[in-house]
Amino acid sequence: MMHSSTAPAGERITRMRRRYQTEMPHISVERARLYTQKWRELESSDIPLPVRTALAMKHVYERMTHHIDPDDRLAGAWTEFFLGFPIDIERGLFNGVFEHELDKHRMLAFQLKSYWNFLLYMLRRRGLRGLWRNVQMQRRLGPAPVNIGLKTLPEREVNPFAIDTAAKRELQRDLLPYWKGRCIADVVADEITRSDLFAGDMADFAAAAPSIPTKQALIISLGASIATYQGHLVLDHEKPLRQGLLAMREEVRELIDANAQASTEERDFLRSVEIGLDGLILFAERLGDALEIGRASCRERV
Repeated sequence: MMHSSTAPAGERITRMRRRYQTEMPHISVERARLYTQKWRELESSDIPLPVRTALAMKHVYERMTHHIDPDDRLAGAWTEFFLGFPIDIERGLFNGVFEHELDKHRMLAFQLKSYWNFLLYMLRRRGLRGLWRNVQMQRRLGPAPVNIGLKTLPEREVNPFAIDTAAKRELQRDLLPYWKGRCIADVVADEITRSDLFAGDMADFAAAAPSIPTKQALIISLGASIATYQGHLVLDHEKPLRQGLLAMREEVRELIDANAQASTEERDFLRSVEIGLDGLILFAERLGDALEIGRASCRERV
């Protein structure tokens, strides 16, 4: 008969579990800062987009801070914090959240603008009497399923996030304004809006409907919506574990040499993969160096 183990967790696991359950995650702007630095540097160049993207990520790997925790067994973290949230600002999925939901006055302004636009739409379409009937119906239905009120990210009971004052200032005054209209989420949303997927009354309603900063879909009919962002997929993740980064980079270099007559687009892609692997190898080497420094420091204290 099989018996499951009921042995209590060790001190390390207990300590880490307590930290995960009680400590507030920090929003880190380091990745956003480093990526934007390189992107701006290459802005006026004629470097192809895939290569430029890879160079920006390599710049992050070359300079990011590695957090090493004494309780780690698999070392490495996303950010400089034990619990940290990096911002993939060029993708932009949460840019609206950081723009509006770190300050009460920004949240209030966003909500007032959103509801004012919907009020004007309803007055144009239904008149004052129709608007009043809609308000009465909403009251009977109860509060909206997603209603965060005016609680900022650090104030929320569920999934709160802390951010340093200097980091928030840099994010809101420099980084987010730069990527407004440039990030993938904004570009995809604009392309969908300009397409012929929906028009007329439906387009007017979708534009006027109250929304939240994390809106990730566009309403295209009464029964359908379309996502404005890519999915979370990690394809062929077994390969780097089985083959290793150095062997993968060598394989890409051989493909570049063997496909000298390939199209420019294909060669740009291969070059971007090579640069991306260069960055990952640098990341691994720098993480290893940080571990050696941490281990030496522990020896000195002992």
